[in-house]
Amino acid sequence: MSIFTQSGTHLVADVNGYYAAPTSSGGRFTPLAPARLLDSRRTSKLVAGGTVDVQVTGAGGVPSSGVSSVVVNITITEPDGPGFVTGYASGAEQPTTSSVNNDRAGQTIGNLAILPLGSGGKLTLYTYAATNVIVDVAGWFSDGTGVGADKGLYVPLTPTRVLDTRDAPNTKVAPGGSIDLPLAGVAGVPAAGAAGVLMNLTMVDATGPGFVTAYPTGSIRQEVSSVYADPRGETIPSLVAAQLGDGGKVAMFSNAGTHLVADLAGWYIASSTVLGKLRSFGRTAFPEKGALG
Repeated sequence: MSIFTQSGTHLVADVNGYYAAPTSSGGRFTPLAPARLLDSRRTSKLVAGGTVDVQVTGAGGVPSSGVSSVVVNITITEPDGPGFVTGYASGAEQPTTSSVNNDRAGQTIGNLAILPLGSGGKLTLYTYAATNVIVDVAGWFSDGTGVGADKGLYVPLTPTRVLDTRDAPNTKVAPGGSIDLPLAGVAGVPAAGAAGVLMNLTMVDATGPGFVTAYPTGSIRQEVSSVYADPRGETIPSLVAAQLGDGGKVAMFSNAGTHLVADLAGWYIASSTVLGKLRSFGRTAFPEKGALG
């Protein structure tokens, strides 16, 4: 893996897993319309150095069994000072890593995390500083009881920009506005047979503190977020696992005026038949595809 940086900086990289050969039985991904699992603003702020358990299985569209790990967006909001939140499997030893970091008091910032589940289908969150925490689930990976088929496998792509509202004739998304982003049949995603995509979504030049929610076109938008901008004018990205909706599209709602930039990284297979169709046209059957291990 190579990492390019435009300016001098320190970098910290934490590994969360790997994609195994498609012959394994587990690790198949099922994308979901995002749903909120935790919002401590409605209960009580998490204390510095404390932990909280979050029930995942049986909530937000995640089944009660057969789940090994989940994809969640973890957001820090109203922190008392600089700090971080670490997510990990309940009952396991706390790792020396972070899932999302903030650098000042009062900041709102989120990040996508793929986390294994522990005792009772739960994950645990550790907070370095006192803060409120929001957790939104975007999908789940199957455990070893799953069927070793192509459905749910991840197909990585060479990163490709599929949206930049700064380019004419596009315009900035208005406060409270939304746009639909077609992804089926775009930049290596097949016209049929994709369940969801993985993309980097960036807010640019936001008119005020706010958020963007990515969700399947045609579904009801829930009270969730995919990326936050704080403060006004900030440029900030977040990785997004998005389920495809009507017409193979992803809807993006913004509560603040902002430009949006979307870079596609890969897609998840909805049906085993899609690879057979691609093979019949003489294409390589994605040797890099795999299940999360």
